[in-house]
Formats: sequence, structure tokens, C-alpha cells
Amino acid sequence: MKTPNTTVLMPVHGLAPYLGEAISSVLAQTRREIELLIVFDRPEQNAIDTVKEFEKIDGRIRSIHSSEPGISAALNLGISQSNTALIARLDCDDVMDPERLEKQELLLQDERIVCAGSQLRIMDSNGIAIRYTHYPTGASAIKSSLRIRNVVAHPSVTFKKTAFDLVGGYREQFNGSEDYDLWIRLSRIGRIVNMDQPLTNYRIHENQASGKNKEIQIQLDASVRLNNFKKQTDKSGIISALLINKAIKSSGIQRIWHMVLATLINPLAVIRFLIWQYIPEVFANDR
Repeated sequence: MKTPNTTVLMPVHGLAPYLGEAISSVLAQTRREIELLIVFDRPEQNAIDTVKEFEKIDGRIRSIHSSEPGISAALNLGISQSNTALIARLDCDDVMDPERLEKQELLLQDERIVCAGSQLRIMDSNGIAIRYTHYPTGASAIKSSLRIRNVVAHPSVTFKKTAFDLVGGYREQFNGSEDYDLWIRLSRIGRIVNMDQPLTNYRIHENQASGKNKEIQIQLDASVRLNNFKKQTDKSGIISALLINKAIKSSGIQRIWHMVLATLINPLAVIRFLIWQYIPEVFANDR
């Protein structure tokens, strides 16, 4: 087999009941020259056993254990242990379409593009598709949208390792929104794009960490935005975005006052925020 150009990075935590399906989708890729690197982050024994069984039948799989808890530490460790130019992400409860990696590798041949995501096919715990995302696809629309909300799906992306290293990798202080923080920094040095097609099946289930407390996720995302605004060179829309974030972090009259000011300054930004916050799969798809 040729030397792999892409490492599929999969963190595994806890029981990981859908792990076998996730691994199988990686092994079924049309791009055969890949590595699947599994990073264990406080896994249950059954998850370790599942991976060991797959390792016996496919030499493209290897696994390592993270000594530090948390997803950012696990992902940074995995990337530090990879020797490929591209890093693809997949969570252990999700599924790749067979042509995903091949399509993203072709797109990333453009030297201006540092990260390529895709739409998601949202599925329930039984693997039945229930809806689709419509994330913005063009680099300028994505960069602008990141001021308000994360519009790049972490388990759908493939990115260039050189760009990842250049911006300093995942930052552990933003665990839970570590991907959002990374996209904002990557968008400053190159183009992030989303493909029109849903190339990843994203599973919603009761044990899913991202779905357990939406309010905490909102606060984490707000912290990421506020931390990164001071580094923005494009000032258009920043004031309204800051006010929206202040509204998120406040309550009562202060929340209303901040939203009113944001609406007066940039009503379109407020409308987008409200749509994205409460109907997360609806996005403007302008380029």
C-alpha cells in the first residue's frame, strides 16, 4: 500500500456503543491509502476490545492512550503522532460516506484552502436520517458567519496539518468548543470551505456529550467568540457580534438592552443569530 496522505483521527471515550459502525465506515473509504488513528480518552474496556478486534484485521488502524483527560488533549496527542499531510476528523458515533476522504483530498489540493468540511446528514440512534444541514459553503460566508456561530461541523472536516500546527492546535481551555476556536484561527491564515453534499452521518443519541446541556454549549461558544474578537482585523459587524455575546452572558434588563443595541447597529446579524441559535440546521448558503 502507498504511504497514506490522510490520518483519520477518532477520539474514543466511555462506552462508545456505535464505535464498530464508525470504524467500518472509515475502512470502507474509496481512498484506501489512509491511516485510522484512535485515541483513547478514559474509555470503557468494551471500547478497547472493539478496537483491538479491528486492529487484527486491518493494518491501517492503530490506537494510543491519552494520559490527560479531555478531547483537546486527546486530539492534540493524536495529531502529534501522525505523519500525514492531512487530518480528517470523525467521532466514534458518526459515519463517513465512502467517497468523503477522496473528495476532500481533491478539494484540499488548492493551496489557499486549509480546511474542508461538509454538510451533515442528521440521524437518530437507529441510524435513520431525520434532517440535513445547510451550512454556508464559501470561504467568505463562513469567515463572516463564525463571528456569530460555529458553521463548520467538527466530525465532517479534513484539514492541513501544517495549518493546524501554524495556529497552535486545539486549546484545552476551550474544551467543548475547541473546534469553533480552531476554525476562527484557521480562517485568518487560509480558506475554510464546506462542500454542498452531506458526507458525514451525525448521530443524535441520549449519551451524546454535545447534546446534554445546550445552555453550557452556548456559554462556551460565547467565550470563544469574545476571546477571538480582539484579534479580528475586519471590524465590520464586530460591534454587533460583541453585543450579542454580552447578551448571552447577561440576563434580565441587561440582556434585553444589549440585544436592542445590537439590533440598532446590525439587525441582519441579530436575525441570523436568532435563526442559527434556535434552528441550527438553517443557514444562508451564499458564497
